[in-house]
Formats: sequence, structure tokens, C-alpha cells
Amino acid sequence: MSDRIPIPSLWSRLWRWLKHGRMGGGRGWSIYLSAGPPKWWQMPRQIWLALARRRRIIPSPLLYLAVAAVGVLIGVVLQVTVGVWWWLPPLALLIVAWLVFLSSIWWPPRTRHDSLRVALLSAVNPRRGFEARRREQRELVLASGLPLFELESWPGTVRVAGWGGPPERITRVSVGFCAAPDSTPIVSVTTIADQAEHEDRIREQLLDELSGRDLEIRTGPLPSPEAIRDAIAQARDELRALSWAPVTIRIDGRDHEGFAFRGPQGSAAYCALGDLWVTIAAAGRADYPLRTLGEPDRIFDTA
Repeated sequence: MSDRIPIPSLWSRLWRWLKHGRMGGGRGWSIYLSAGPPKWWQMPRQIWLALARRRRIIPSPLLYLAVAAVGVLIGVVLQVTVGVWWWLPPLALLIVAWLVFLSSIWWPPRTRHDSLRVALLSAVNPRRGFEARRREQRELVLASGLPLFELESWPGTVRVAGWGGPPERITRVSVGFCAAPDSTPIVSVTTIADQAEHEDRIREQLLDELSGRDLEIRTGPLPSPEAIRDAIAQARDELRALSWAPVTIRIDGRDHEGFAFRGPQGSAAYCALGDLWVTIAAAGRADYPLRTLGEPDRIFDTA
């Protein structure tokens, strides 16, 4: 039995390019930060790619082909009736379509938290863009007004571990507690807004967070994407079978009633704090006493 991967035909690759703008799908992905700014002759392309990634509408070659076909039809009619050159309408329509798709960069609502200025700076100077993006993200997180919490005693590194929400504002911020600056958080404490009536979603988010822990034990080194998906699904099913038990979480010296469970991947706990939820996910116990983070700026120093 041969393990050779069948090569798509030229027509199928051409059709894929017309629909998606590329000849074939990749078999993996990678992410990297360029060591330095691009050469001067590379900058126009990098700037265009930065703009193109931010469009709300990503046109395919097939869409442009359809626009051109309509333009040719209109052009033939106009040339026969009023003597206008037949190629002017398709050219005009293609230019208008391109401008409309490009203008979708500025259409509301915003779909990204980073600004266009930072995206363009990253295109011409990746290192300065990276630093500007970190400053912008810090301002967004601090402007959210969400109270952040830390463990009352932690000897290692404390840093921001993640954030999210709709494009217009941040509604979730996690603080991670690590053994070393570049290590994975052992404990994460998350403040969540806009979910006051959705306790079930809070539990699902904690299950999702814990189900991704210790995957290598289940999959082995260098697993396939299918093996990773199966391992996460299996871990999530195991965690769903566990029962949530009442727990008391102490925050700023006051007790708050919540729920917790402990599974093979770690522990999770949560409680309500007014209109907010506070969650704890940990490799070990999760009923840590918490206190308000006094100096939020310091969690960005090691981010």
C-alpha cells in the first residue's frame, strides 16, 4: 500500500486559486518575528500585506473575474449603442471594486484590537512594531477597568497571561503565575465581564482551559492535528464527568461562595464578584486566597 499523497490536477488547482486565491492548502503553519526591517524594495509589498490582512472583505480572483465579466457585458452594450470603448466599463468596475474592498479596512465594527498604525509599523520595522503592539495592548487591558487579582503569596513570576472580548473593548483578562519568566503559567486567575447570567459558559471555559494541559502525555511528541483534537475531546469528556463541589474563595479578606473540581489535568474554581466572574485554573489546588493586584503595570514587564 502506497503512502504517496495524490497530486491534484492542474484544473483543480486552478479552480482552488480562483475560489481562494491560492493553488493549494498548506500542511502546517508557523509564526515568526523578523530579525530586522525589510529591504527598501520589499517595503511596498509588506505594507500592502499589512493592509490586505485587515480588510473585512477578502475578495477572491473569481469575484474579480465576475466583476470583469459584468463590465465587459456593459461595455459591449455601450459601445454598440453610444460608441464608448468596450474596455472602459470593466476597467472602471474593477477599480471601484478594488477600492470598495480596500475601504473595508475602516468599516465598523472593528474586528481587531490592534490599530492600523501598529500594523503598518510592524510591516516596515518588526521590532518597533512588536514593542508598539505591546504598549497598545497594555493600554487596552488597563483601560478595561477590570479588577485584576493575584495570589497572596507567590515566589515566581507574575505576568499577564491573556485577554479577550469584542473588538470595541476588553472583557476578559488573565493573570498568570509562573515558575520562571518564560514558562507556562502554573496558576491563572481570570476576571470576566459580560457573562453575569451565564454560569454554564464559565464552566465550559474552565473545561476548555484545563483540557489543553499535559497534551504530550496523551499524544506523545510531534502529534498530528487529528491526534491533538482527539486528545482534547477526550480530556474534555473526562472533565465533564466530574462533579462541581461548593468551595469558598477568599478575595481581599472576604469569603465568596463558588464551585470547584479537581481532575487529572488540574483544578478549577470560580465565584461571582458582583457582575463579574473570577476563575482560577491551576495544575494543583485551585482554592488560593486572592487579593487585588496593587500595581497592574508590573504584570506587563515580563509579558
